[in-house]
Amino acid sequence: ERDLFAEEKELEKSISEQQEILQKNKEILDENAKELTQKSTLKEALQKEIQEIKTDFLQQQTQFESNILAQGFENKADFTNAILTLETEKNLQKQAQELKENEVSTQKKWQENLDLLKETENKNLAVDSLENIENQVVELKKLQKELQQNIGKISEQLRQHEKLEQEFADLQQKIDVLKQKHHRWEQLNALIGSADGKKFKIFAQSLTLAKLVGLANRHLEKLNVRYKIRKNPNESMELLIIDTYQADHVRSMKTLSGGESFLVSLALALGLSDLASRHTNIDSLFIDEGFGTLDQDTLQMVLGTLANLQASGKMVGIISHVEGLKEAISTKIHVKKLAGGVSTIEVSG
Repeated sequence: ERDLFAEEKELEKSISEQQEILQKNKEILDENAKELTQKSTLKEALQKEIQEIKTDFLQQQTQFESNILAQGFENKADFTNAILTLETEKNLQKQAQELKENEVSTQKKWQENLDLLKETENKNLAVDSLENIENQVVELKKLQKELQQNIGKISEQLRQHEKLEQEFADLQQKIDVLKQKHHRWEQLNALIGSADGKKFKIFAQSLTLAKLVGLANRHLEKLNVRYKIRKNPNESMELLIIDTYQADHVRSMKTLSGGESFLVSLALALGLSDLASRHTNIDSLFIDEGFGTLDQDTLQMVLGTLANLQASGKMVGIISHVEGLKEAISTKIHVKKLAGGVSTIEVSG
């Protein structure tokens, strides 16, 4: 009773549609391969830059050790020990101040002795008394010279100490900058660096999954405000469910009932449709079973959501044995099984 030509046209149309889908899938596959090549190139560039930073860090460290040797130190430990502590520096400054005070005191005594010498000359004292005074003046001058030498020596030590402190601060600043760069690249390597690209693939997939969760929660809020989907922060590709009626209790997806699982799955499917629609127009949605686990109120809510999708231009197909759906759906396709493995299709509405 069938029209063979009509059947042949339908089959040709179906084959053409499948070929178009196959061609689109090939194009997507080519895009993914191109993107993977770009990411591999980026990875190689990042690894090269990390190696350059490590080489620069080693060169800075070698230069630091060379500078230490040039200053007359055998190793870094000797250089560190040679740097005066704040307390030692204060003690040296205090000693320098005391030496200066002693110098002033010595000069004062020397002047007093000169005055005394003049006074003695004026009083025509004995010659040997004058010689004693002159000897004292010589000794005082000698002491003054020693004090000045000590002051100069300590001042030079202080200047050397300040110079070494400045050089050490400059080297430490360069080392800190290199450490910051090295730490940043280490973190990036920990996130996406692996020889087979697995880490980067999981990282990229986790970003896409986070976007999918956001889109799915928009639809889930319309279906049932009680639940929210959450990406597991400890596992890149695992989802959790938040029960707002239980003080935002977080639990595994495995604990959902049949009806809850259907709502969450429908929200994820709609979110996936929104996510894919950025590159490909998805004008149809087919749902196979799952309605039998819903209570009457939830079933009406789901049907309302699907009706809104249909009103937005999408073709929504439902495959179900639930009797309550017959009245809710206007256009129906009935499949009747006959004897001998033959079935008939009847369209109504």
